[in-house]
Amino acid sequence: AMKKYQEALIIKPGEKYPKVKIEECQKNMKQLATDEASAKKYNETIASADKLFKEKKWEDAKKKYNEASAISPVENYPKTRLKRIMDIQDSLSNVNVDTTKVSTKDLINSYAGNNGNPDKKNLVEFRIQFASSDKEIEAGSVKLKGLKDITYYKVGAILKYTAGNFRDPNEATAYQAKVRELGYKDAFVVAFKNGERIDYKEALKLVK
Repeated sequence: AMKKYQEALIIKPGEKYPKVKIEECQKNMKQLATDEASAKKYNETIASADKLFKEKKWEDAKKKYNEASAISPVENYPKTRLKRIMDIQDSLSNVNVDTTKVSTKDLINSYAGNNGNPDKKNLVEFRIQFASSDKEIEAGSVKLKGLKDITYYKVGAILKYTAGNFRDPNEATAYQAKVRELGYKDAFVVAFKNGERIDYKEALKLVK
């Protein structure tokens, strides 16, 4: 269109109309180039954020999603991912400080090979808590590969997964190291008495 307006201007150099339209074309092309560059940067930032999210690098992912949101404030995707990360971090935070007692009926030993016995009187057990999820993990999932005696218990809507089952806290601590080697860097020892989650220090006093 700009070429045609330029041809018209050659025919009638004094005409204002083709000059105005040429300026509009130039402005539109400049804006288009800016929009394309912005879209490219947004897509690259989202791709980087999604990769960090998949790797569970929550803080780095949050930074990238915030960058993407700043590039294109109208996009909802980075906002929903940021909310998802906040929910996950809240869940993990609750896991690490949780000493809530869980009733026996909520303790679900759902996988073969679990030798727990929550009904035995004064039974104190130590397990390794390695993950939390709002959905049940399939028993054959690769996420559980290498772990033994897998169970989970519920606190509200969150499923908290444990591996191993020990009467000796030292054995549990040794197994915790193995679980961390499998990639669960935040795995930690939790204690149960008669199927109820209890404070770890309290459990140590009981076994002594």
